[in-house]
Amino acid sequence: MNLSSSLTYLDLRATNIRGKLPNDVFQLPKMRVLALGANTYLTGSLPEFNCTNKSPLLQQLDLSLTIFTGEIPESIGCLKSINLLNFASCQLYGHLPTNLSKLVQLKALDLSDNKLEGQIPDSFTNLHQLTYLSLSDNNLDGFFSPSIANLTELKALDLGSNSMTGNLPSNASGLQKLIYLSLSSNSFSGTIPSWLFRDPKFGLLDPPQNPFTGLMDPLQLIMEYMIKGKVIDLSNNKLDGSIPKSSISMLRNLVVLDLSSNNLSGIVETNMFSNLKRLSSIVLSNNRLLWRTDNNVNLSFPNLWELGLSSCGISEFPDFLKNSKDLGYLELSNNNIHQLPSWFTSMPWDSLFYLNLSYNSLSSLVPLRWKSLNILDFRFNQLQGPLPLSICNLEELGILDLSNNKFTGAIPKCFGNFSSQLEVLD
Repeated sequence: MNLSSSLTYLDLRATNIRGKLPNDVFQLPKMRVLALGANTYLTGSLPEFNCTNKSPLLQQLDLSLTIFTGEIPESIGCLKSINLLNFASCQLYGHLPTNLSKLVQLKALDLSDNKLEGQIPDSFTNLHQLTYLSLSDNNLDGFFSPSIANLTELKALDLGSNSMTGNLPSNASGLQKLIYLSLSSNSFSGTIPSWLFRDPKFGLLDPPQNPFTGLMDPLQLIMEYMIKGKVIDLSNNKLDGSIPKSSISMLRNLVVLDLSSNNLSGIVETNMFSNLKRLSSIVLSNNRLLWRTDNNVNLSFPNLWELGLSSCGISEFPDFLKNSKDLGYLELSNNNIHQLPSWFTSMPWDSLFYLNLSYNSLSSLVPLRWKSLNILDFRFNQLQGPLPLSICNLEELGILDLSNNKFTGAIPKCFGNFSSQLEVLD
């Protein structure tokens, strides 16, 4: 690649370029934007950056979704002008270099989906302008670093799918602007601190003004949520104690709340959500929680897309769902629901793709009309009589599990060809 020494901007994302990237591309003296992401056959490794001469002018570097391997060199700290660094979904390994803390202009850092290990350096506290940080899907361990809790400009933090342990800090006075938080699939323990549920001290974000749209795809996705409201995902940890009800009930811009698969206990009363009209996702499954509906509370979630209340001691189908027109994911397994309401089958849930009512006490299966259904699970109920022919209209089904019921009669002939997507039939 005989590139001009005057080149300042190179965007070759998703162009299917392949082969090994020459290291001298990183050393072009006037290069400010180098975007090579989403080229899954592009190989290479990060060079040693030159710190002796004038610092490189690179401001944005995107190598995401390539086959870049090796360690991130300590000389990464020489990129003094960098404000956006995206190495997501590469094959990088080793520890996080401490010299990342020298990138004081950095606003967005994505190192997710690599093989990085060790702890988050305490020196990260120097990244005063950082607004987006994703280190998810690595092998990081250690505690929730105090250096993270002091990032005063941070709006999005994703540490999910690592091996981090210990209690979450009881106070994180620096994270005043945090809107998106994912700590899922770690081993964090202790109680949920109330600071996680405070309103950020500024209005909701404007759409991102990136020099070229889509430089960081994960950032774009999260930004879309952040424009709508706050996202909190603490699922798949070892958190215990009760849910801070009063803190949640005050968070009027909450969009996503996922506390599933922890050791949380206590009663969850629906009135704690009555003022949260922005909610699109509530997932509390697989804890030791008891969901209790207050019939005197007018509960309505017009934007609800996902509801997960598995193992929450529910005896009646949630009545508030009749006001949720855009439901896509419904998980109510392992409860004690005896019947479905009369309005259930008439709901206009054109986006519903996941429906799980397994391990309940249902005795009859109503007609099913949602053609987007991909997963339908009614196993371990008390369903009786013939199989409803309406199932044969579900052309997108990939998983159909009606096992361990009391059906009688013949299997309808249409089961042989109603869905070309079917992978599991039980």
